[in-house]
Amino acid sequence: MAENKNQHFVPEFYFKFFSEDDETIRGYFLKSKKHYKGHFSNQASKNYFYSQNTEIEKSFSPIEGRFNAVLKKIIETDSFLGMKDLDYLEMLRFISFQYSRTEYSKKRANDFIDKFYDNAIKPLMKSNKELMSKVSEEDVDKTRLIYPAGFLLGIIYALESNILLTDLVPILILNKTKEEFIFSDNPIVFYNLIYRDPSHSFEGIQSPGLLVFCPISPKHCIFLYDPEYYNIKCDEDNSFNLKNEQDIFNINKLQFHKSLLNIYYKSEESKKVINKLSKEFFSKYSKDKDLSQIKEVKNWDGTNNSLLVSSGKGILEKLEFSFLICGKGKQSLFVRRNIKLCELLEEKMKRCKIDRKI
Repeated sequence: MAENKNQHFVPEFYFKFFSEDDETIRGYFLKSKKHYKGHFSNQASKNYFYSQNTEIEKSFSPIEGRFNAVLKKIIETDSFLGMKDLDYLEMLRFISFQYSRTEYSKKRANDFIDKFYDNAIKPLMKSNKELMSKVSEEDVDKTRLIYPAGFLLGIIYALESNILLTDLVPILILNKTKEEFIFSDNPIVFYNLIYRDPSHSFEGIQSPGLLVFCPISPKHCIFLYDPEYYNIKCDEDNSFNLKNEQDIFNINKLQFHKSLLNIYYKSEESKKVINKLSKEFFSKYSKDKDLSQIKEVKNWDGTNNSLLVSSGKGILEKLEFSFLICGKGKQSLFVRRNIKLCELLEEKMKRCKIDRKI
């Protein structure tokens, strides 16, 4: 086997946090609704998932090493106390990077390209008289736009996007129930309880009202929230003991919403809860193949022009959490929570481009 041929989109060190023996993980396959157990070297991975250029996969190794060290320390200390600023930024980098690198994210990116091509490019092609004198509409309909680099560019951008999460308040949820946190093949969940619209997701990294759930062990979950819209009770070190099993159930249910094929868990005792979660989830929802959506809206410049606005599919189910106090949405809604952070990121990305040219 070629080195780095089997490329992981959920790192092996992350599986170890949920493993009983540092080698295997219990899983639940959503299509067959069957449980299994296997070595996590074969989980959440595919041959040449990122590229046939295996140097890309290899370049992730030192980055994952830093993530592993930071998250492991959080688990061992049950706290963010003593965390250096650089370590905190690495924790946020893990969240932004991991959110962007999964098979779910790859399919969402490809789905967006397909929809953009169908809704924007094909109509332009069909309106071109010179082009249509040479080809038929059927020929145009059969064409597809393939852009493999789009997914990789998103990952590169995500490596620097941790700055966009720095305006959220971090909380470490310590699970004090007999139940366990689970995770999926797409473990970072962006969720919004303030702004909810079936035709547009407010679950972007800079969306107002954003909530972020990041389980890092069966008993630890990093939680980020927008302080403009939520209040929460916690200890002084930004952590709290969660003793409400329904809260754990609802946090775990979010993993079903954002999973693609598999759910993972640690102990045999969690099987019953997984089955209950699965039954409750699939009785109301299904695994939609459409992971993105494009909506035509009027331009806000006062003209009659329209815009095509894209977003991922949001989580429509409204889940309650006993530890979270929700505020109200604002009539004047900005697309981004913090414009200054967005400008800082854009400036940083521009400098990166200049440095690469030099």
